Amino acid sequence: MKKGILVMLIAALILGCYSTEVLATSKKSLVKKVENLTEDSIKNVFYADYDGDGSKEAFIVTQEAEDKQTLWFASSKQVKKLETAVLVSNKKNGICRINSKQKLFVIEGSGNGSGSWSYCYYVKQGKAHMVKKASENLSHLSGKEFVIYPSEFDSNCDSNGNWTGHTWKAYYLYWTGTSFKQYIGKEISESKLGSYKNGSKYLKQIKKADYKIGKIFYRKNGIININVYKKNKRWNYTDYNNVTLSKKGKKVVLKIYDKKGKNIIEKSGFGGIYKSTCTITKRG
Repeated sequence: MKKGILVMLIAALILGCYSTEVLATSKKSLVKKVENLTEDSIKNVFYADYDGDGSKEAFIVTQEAEDKQTLWFASSKQVKKLETAVLVSNKKNGICRINSKQKLFVIEGSGNGSGSWSYCYYVKQGKAHMVKKASENLSHLSGKEFVIYPSEFDSNCDSNGNWTGHTWKAYYLYWTGTSFKQYIGKEISESKLGSYKNGSKYLKQIKKADYKIGKIFYRKNGIININVYKKNKRWNYTDYNNVTLSKKGKKVVLKIYDKKGKNIIEKSGFGGIYKSTCTITKRG
């Protein structure tokens, strides 16, 4: 009899702990925790197990007014206001699955002037940690692979050295588990690029469009950025642009960003000058 009572008590304790955990991490309960701290309405809830520990967490966007939104984090261990900013809708971010053990949360926020800022967080032991170097327009490709589009003014330069023209070029990053690292560009020659299948063809198309070849950078993820430029004699400035290729084995393929472009530059260029790495401003 005593043995039966003991078994029942142990079972009750196990079930009690289980139900408490489920209650603590249910979507409804996490939303309620945030609602208790703000009068703002709930706009979006991004609910997932971000750190792979079996317990789910939530990044929650609340809205006070059309142009004022706030980002919160809620888990069984933490409820915290993260950012107060104008958060804009993002094409494909939110919950970004890195692998079976980790997910990131990414959302685009307002920046200065015409720019924006990517808010990125990872979760460790039920607590949110901000990624301080996330740049602009951070987008998840797949797995650990990401791309950013940092703001530059490098489209053209006049004879006095004045730079103008706002550009947003694609730079590629990979996630290490706690931070992002860039795929650094290694400079290669025209002859090296020409040794790949299609390489010479693309170089000829660039020159046919009246552009000259500048520095060429190869990155370990297979991306090749070709800087190109030409003189605008009428307005006395130099126009800077680029073409991007993707290397697959011994073959390179043109990455097309605008199918309506009239030539290889318009189809594949973002405008401006690619560097081996881009500068990412640290936040926080």
